[in-house]
Amino acid sequence: MAGYDAIVCGGGPAGACAAWRLASGGASCILLEASSVPSRKVCGGALGFRARKRLIEAGMLTDEGLTAISLREQRAMSFFCGFEHLSRYESAGPAITMVDRMDLDALLLARAEAAGAIVVRGGRALSVAGGASIETSGAGKLSGDFVIAADGASGRIGREVRGWRRGPAGFGMEAFAPMPRGFPSEIRIHFGLADFGYAWVFPRRDDLCIGIGTIGGRNRPRGLFENLMRLFDRLGLERPAPEMLKAAPIPAGHPSCPMGSGRVLLAGDAAGLADRLTGEGLSHAVESGMLAAESVLNGRGLPWYRRAAASGCAGMVRQSAVARHLVYGRRFRRLAMRGLARDRRFFDGYWELVSGASGYAGMIAGFLRGPRP
Repeated sequence: MAGYDAIVCGGGPAGACAAWRLASGGASCILLEASSVPSRKVCGGALGFRARKRLIEAGMLTDEGLTAISLREQRAMSFFCGFEHLSRYESAGPAITMVDRMDLDALLLARAEAAGAIVVRGGRALSVAGGASIETSGAGKLSGDFVIAADGASGRIGREVRGWRRGPAGFGMEAFAPMPRGFPSEIRIHFGLADFGYAWVFPRRDDLCIGIGTIGGRNRPRGLFENLMRLFDRLGLERPAPEMLKAAPIPAGHPSCPMGSGRVLLAGDAAGLADRLTGEGLSHAVESGMLAAESVLNGRGLPWYRRAAASGCAGMVRQSAVARHLVYGRRFRRLAMRGLARDRRFFDGYWELVSGASGYAGMIAGFLRGPRP
């Protein structure tokens, strides 16, 4: 039975970042990725400042490397309540980098492999038995000092460790369409088309990513689908064929995730690290993967990892579980829409949040002050 310092389950951003940091730090590491090639995710591909900064400062990627896969740098956003236009804002702050998730995932996985991590494509973790022993398909039985489960919202190892405490509580779907000539280049956010969620239009280089998602709202997939099709109609776009539509759960159960058990550490979607207001998970995946690897390298394991995540990505997710009621809750929804329509302070806080430049303090402060008359 092969033994390693760490076994990483999942080759998405969380798993790839964990494997890269482990290998770069001199640890023996094997990464199991069930897909032979990066698969398409329900993700608009908005890479915020927080994730970009961490990847560059850690040395995993360079600014030039990220620029090479960038499809568009976004600094403008239009808000809608349903289909009623509220406002359009431009930010002087950090840009949101639009990337193709398959390109980003492939790049991160290649960097992990180049650092010395053993990557097994088509290798699936089947179960974790006592300590950190893993039964796999494609790689036999493996043992490690630690297991980092970054196998997504529905991954076997994550479900085994979480048990009843956390499961997907949200749902999203998206499709792509060619960008019409003269189409507005800014991000469009449509509130009101999903309970406790929103629809989005992300212009990229030559196409549009159009989707809808909800976290914890009273929505049925059929209703979300119908509203997404209505959005295509209002944009004057041809409705996508069923096979072009991608749908997936969003990992957003109760925000008191234990982050692991024993020598098994959860990262990214497996830990439920999706923002409860925006649904964003890329920055949390990158950060949690790096932190989980660091806890293995420093030998402090789960207790250290929990504390580090609580002051970073996991702490932000808990804040978002409260802040989402200020935007989506019935008592505050009208005030939030008024703030987005009339007050730049609210937008500045929202942009800093979604771009990853800061946490929830700015947005909440702008909300509590209320819009200027």
